[in-house]
Amino acid sequence: AKAKALDHLWTVRLEAWRLVDPVGAIKAFQDNQHEIGPSVRVRLAESLYRDAAPVLAATRAAALFHQV
Repeated sequence: AKAKALDHLWTVRLEAWRLVDPVGAIKAFQDNQHEIGPSVRVRLAESLYRDAAPVLAATRAAALFHQV
């Protein structure tokens, strides 16, 4: 029951976080994924990376553009 409650807590926290800061949510997920159960971890990873992909791509493109 404790593990399930912890999984729920991380899910709610990270899902809310990704709405305002998708990259920050991924960082928090990476730093704390050891606390999340395997099935929830997979689902969260897919969701977080899918939503952050455009931000990460734009950041990378901007960095490359400024190198030229």
